[in-house]
Formats: sequence, structure tokens, C-alpha cells
Amino acid sequence: MTILITGGGGFVMSCLARRWLETHVEGRAVVLDSAPADSALRAFLAPVAARLTLVRGDVLDRQLLANLAAELAFTEVVHGATVTSIDRLASTDPDNPGLGGIPRALEVNVVGTLNLLDM
Repeated sequence: MTILITGGGGFVMSCLARRWLETHVEGRAVVLDSAPADSALRAFLAPVAARLTLVRGDVLDRQLLANLAAELAFTEVVHGATVTSIDRLASTDPDNPGLGGIPRALEVNVVGTLNLLDM
């Protein structure tokens, strides 16, 4: 069994990834996060790294999600990718206006979820 964990570079989802791999000794995990994996994350996940694939990417990238599904054949999804910063919830990113200028947080939180449900 292979599980996809979106937002897996964050505190909660990285804990979930490690614990899941510790309890599912035959399983594999794919951690998708838009931020690069830093040294603290890599060190925390080191005990399970042999069965873990870290992917830097965005839940808004439908082609990436399709490629991951085809290449890594995950059977389960835990969707934890979200934007929670209060400042980012209400503002738009001028460099990445997204869908008609809606706030990036809404785009990630809503459209990202729809992308995963549509797989």
C-alpha cells in the first residue's frame, strides 16, 4: 500500500507520515509539499526514509498529481495541504493571481481539494 500525504512537510502531516510508515512496515509514503524539505524534516523522517518519497509540488498542479498517481500508484490519500496564515487568507499574490485574483489560500484550500477528489 502506498499513501499520498499532501502538506507532508508541515509539522502535523510529517508526524503522520512517520507514524504511518512505522506502523505499516510494508507500506510506502509519498509526501507532497510546495516547500522544499529542510534539514529538520529530513532528519525527522530519516528512520523511514527508505520507504518515503519526498516530492516538491503544488496540489494545484493537476498534471503533477496525475503523474504521481501513474508513477507511484498510491492507493490512499491524506490531504493536509492548506494555507493557514491569516495574512495570506485575505490577500492575493500579485505574482500568482490564480483564478481571477482570488486569494491564494482559497485557491489552494478549495481548488487543491477538488483536484485530489477528481483523481
